[in-house]
Amino acid sequence: MNRSLASALLVAVAAASLGACSITRPSPVKEMYLLEPPPVQALAQASPLSVRIGTVTVAAPYRDRAFVVREADLRFENDFYHEYVVAPAPMIAEAMARALAQSKAFAKVIPPGAPPEADLTIDAFVGSLFADNRDPKAPRCESSGVPGRPLRRSS
Repeated sequence: MNRSLASALLVAVAAASLGACSITRPSPVKEMYLLEPPPVQALAQASPLSVRIGTVTVAAPYRDRAFVVREADLRFENDFYHEYVVAPAPMIAEAMARALAQSKAFAKVIPPGAPPEADLTIDAFVGSLFADNRDPKAPRCESSGVPGRPLRRSS
């Protein structure tokens, strides 16, 4: 009787130990984001020209879907748990097209990826795009970009 009680106790302890050691962990939850700039005011007078959003290039460290976070002056890290829904370049190109259409600056705005049937083409380069966490009490977003080439006539 003593031996069967000890065996039962050993089986119970083993089962409890195995139950406490889970083989699978819950997968980490990733948060996904879109870049959505605020709406712009319409201009009083529009240009009679049409414009097309050409190539938007993003600098290599910020090109992927993962957020880049600046932790110190010279330390940047990719944030595994926060990412964009799509890569930044197409999001920025779409946002540029939406903003130009809302502003009514041109007679016609042709979105990225469309055939080049416009009077002008806008290319852009985004040099930085990251979350700045150097001051934990006041985190902020940092981005900089310049036109890739001056506004040029489409051929």
